[in-house]
Amino acid sequence: MQKSLVVDIGGTKLHAAIINSNGEIEIDKKISTKKNKGKDGLINSLFEIIDELLMFENVPILGVASAGRIDFAKGEVYYATDNLPNWTGVKLKEILYHKYNKTVIIENDVNAAGLGEYWLGNSKSTKSSICITLGTGVAGAIIIEDKLIRGHHWSAGEIGHMIIHPGGENCNCGLNGCMEQYCSGTSLVKSYNEKAKNKISNGYEFFELIDKKDKVAYNVLNKFVDDLCLSIEMLSNTIDPEVFILGGGLIDTKDYWWENLISKLDKSPLTNIFKPKVLPAKLGNLAGLYGMAYLTLINNKM
Repeated sequence: MQKSLVVDIGGTKLHAAIINSNGEIEIDKKISTKKNKGKDGLINSLFEIIDELLMFENVPILGVASAGRIDFAKGEVYYATDNLPNWTGVKLKEILYHKYNKTVIIENDVNAAGLGEYWLGNSKSTKSSICITLGTGVAGAIIIEDKLIRGHHWSAGEIGHMIIHPGGENCNCGLNGCMEQYCSGTSLVKSYNEKAKNKISNGYEFFELIDKKDKVAYNVLNKFVDDLCLSIEMLSNTIDPEVFILGGGLIDTKDYWWENLISKLDKSPLTNIFKPKVLPAKLGNLAGLYGMAYLTLINNKM
């Protein structure tokens, strides 16, 4: 049975696993990214976790999922934000190949999550899907006719910067009115603080206010659902996938807003033509690892 060693580079932790072609995790481990030490600290952490798992079994294939725009053909980081300092331009495939002399595949982390859901999750048995991650920011993975769409500049799926309110909130990308400014965990906190006297610092506090039936928080959450509905409608009209998969940290709070979202989509004028199918992600934080296993073991032409 084929196996690969796969790593998902998160904002604060590296999560690595050896996964076989049946989708079974044989061993996994997490360590700190040490990104406070710059790219060298992150690369050394990558070496550390790979070395440890290779001691368990010397598998022939490595797969790494990383935040940022990834040049899949070259295995390089085409662009990364300051969340991973000095990560832009890092030639990950070359670095890992010279270190381990193994087949290496590098992919964007959200694309990997989308592939994981396509292989073993809630978009399994579909030919087209859009996986949207709702967390600190918003990103997406687009699969059409069993093919992951990466784009000429490796920017396909950057739906967080799709403009849903022209001239709206400033975004750190330089545009205004981006989806990310309305449909992320960060946007919930920001919007609440702009409207309420007592300020909050994170999403946990926001949903505590929902539990307490705070009217301002309720209004903010309802606007979030409106904007998420609008975004799904726009993507339905332009791409028309079989299914939307919603994942990321905010999906853990879906009990607060999922029913409202589906209700609004059911009432959308779009449903006079067709009804978008929307499902929560199934694989949680493991989606990226499963996606890299799929890419390294099942279909590296995806």
